[in-house]
Amino acid sequence: MFAPTSVSHRLARLTGLFLALTLLLMFVPLAQAQQMPDSFPFTYQGQLLDRDTPLNDTCTFVASLWDDSTAGSQLAGPLNLTDVAVVDGYVALELDFGLDPFTGDARYLELSVQCSGDASATLLGRTLLTATPYALHSAQTPWDGMLDMPDDFADGIDNDTTYSAGDGLSLTGTTFAADFASVQARIADACPDGEAIQRIAEDGSVVCVAVSGDVPNTDTLADLACSDDEIARWDGSEWVCSTDSDTDT
Repeated sequence: MFAPTSVSHRLARLTGLFLALTLLLMFVPLAQAQQMPDSFPFTYQGQLLDRDTPLNDTCTFVASLWDDSTAGSQLAGPLNLTDVAVVDGYVALELDFGLDPFTGDARYLELSVQCSGDASATLLGRTLLTATPYALHSAQTPWDGMLDMPDDFADGIDNDTTYSAGDGLSLTGTTFAADFASVQARIADACPDGEAIQRIAEDGSVVCVAVSGDVPNTDTLADLACSDDEIARWDGSEWVCSTDSDTDT
């Protein structure tokens, strides 16, 4: 066992980052690859040395994800991995921080380790996570290499929805508007007393014209007063009272 005062662990010979999602797509049947996984683990491998001597022990690792190599903010974790076997110094850690932290910006993995003979954990520092060749290929994935492609993308072109203006409409960019060259706008004005509307412009304004002279009242029915034995009758030019010749009782 290592005495607590002699602990000097360091993680060396890092072999890289292996995205489990990439491996899943490479090795599982197609029907399974089309299913969205519930977790997104990746494997981080390295060699744990104590004073340059490969370690053989069972250790506990604590992993966290950061946005800077020394300061910055912690984005995910900590993950506690207990009873991890270290053989000839080699260790493989399966880590799952989910997808949200991985937006394409630099991400740093911070590890600490405490093995069976250690009184406290040793901070191993932060390491920049890099992508594997297959993960880099995803940035250049061809249309015919994608699964579950929407029908609108099947021709390899991301088409925007197109619109056209119908009768009485105009279209500028993505905005429809009434075309007042063919649609009458709401009447926006009124004529003063003694004038009448002569014409309505395209924008709804009106042209007024003066009304001269008296307008005759041709509504003679309203002023007609007939006796009990008379009825109102139209004689072709006006309403008049006429004797009721209907003798039916």
